[in-house]
Amino acid sequence: MSRIVEGALQSVLPVKRLRSSLGICQGRCVATGTQGARFPGTLEQRASLRAVRMEFRSYDYRPFARFHVTSMAFQNKVCDNFFREPRGINPFLKGTRISGALPEASPAWEKSVRKEPDRERMEMKINSDDFRVQEGKKVKLKKWPTVVTPVYQSKEQYQKLLAEHVAHLSSLQKLLYASDRYAVLLIFQAMDAAGKDGAIKHVMSGVNPQGCQVFSFKHPSAAELEHDFLWRTTQCLPERGRIGIFNRSYYEEVLIVRVHPEILNSEGLPEELHKGTTLWEERYRSIVDLENHLSRNGTRIIKFFLHLSKEEQRKRFIERIDEPDKNWKFSLADIEERKFWEQYMEVYEECLGATSTRKAPWYVIPADDKENSRLIVSRIILDTLDGLGMSYPKSDAKRRQELESIRKRLEKDD
Repeated sequence: MSRIVEGALQSVLPVKRLRSSLGICQGRCVATGTQGARFPGTLEQRASLRAVRMEFRSYDYRPFARFHVTSMAFQNKVCDNFFREPRGINPFLKGTRISGALPEASPAWEKSVRKEPDRERMEMKINSDDFRVQEGKKVKLKKWPTVVTPVYQSKEQYQKLLAEHVAHLSSLQKLLYASDRYAVLLIFQAMDAAGKDGAIKHVMSGVNPQGCQVFSFKHPSAAELEHDFLWRTTQCLPERGRIGIFNRSYYEEVLIVRVHPEILNSEGLPEELHKGTTLWEERYRSIVDLENHLSRNGTRIIKFFLHLSKEEQRKRFIERIDEPDKNWKFSLADIEERKFWEQYMEVYEECLGATSTRKAPWYVIPADDKENSRLIVSRIILDTLDGLGMSYPKSDAKRRQELESIRKRLEKDD
């Protein structure tokens, strides 16, 4: 005989969250009943049903429901298909009474019961290749999303995941320094307000400052203009065992300089080069040649383009105006640059396609969600460092003998 469960839903709090990239609408309802339900049979079977927690999801608008039941008899149990439509009622209306049938407590049913998943432990796996620009492929940024399904389920989980990534990165940075075989160069490029500074600050927060340097490249000085366009950044390349970070880089010379040709006039190039039709292709080749040279000498290069939507940039600019602590970040020049948005997108597309290589890849990071972008950036860095196969230096027999001798002397020293 089936057991009938009835409860009164006193309150329903729907929370809808649109996941546009997957075309999924996910909602959640929490319901608490004040009326108990009693079952015929043993004392345990007549235990009061104290709470019903329901999650409602629709995929492609085809609904199904799952109930999580908490009681003395069914603690932490989940029974699928507890509620079966149609019932002629709307389970999302306040005060609705629900009725459903629980199957007999048979061994088959016991096997079908499972615990509710721990959402704080759930992490969508980040696949670095999903964001990587493949060598030789043309790039159309309109086809690359500025927002994707979040890796985290809550603010607390984001902080926990980021802390785990930072701790892992800190241990790998120590290993990088100790092995002294590789250098790592991180390059960040983006439109204004895309979150470059924040990504660097949060992702690198656990790295030993002695093993990491950050350089921001603004308008070149008069001395720098007397040299080739790669000269000023080449001086700041990281040593072996260290991580170097370029907040903007030599790529500015094929981005902003191309959008604003007047900057090129101040670089003092010979006229035949300045007016040549192959200037940008030659600069791409110079960049790729430099990065190949660095790769052959042990420098691993990871390049991030934080892909921000124009609408999100507008919101962040307004935020910088409204919040006094952020006023310093904003200038009239930022608004002027917005007028060239389409030109910037075009030069970024050509640049990413021309300079992303297997040894020095570009990654297009959806940047409308700052927290999500930081987790993606940190995951890509970790994957790259893990792939280096580093290990701490091993002591040979002679070195071990030397250390043992020193140890004995220290033991005798009072």
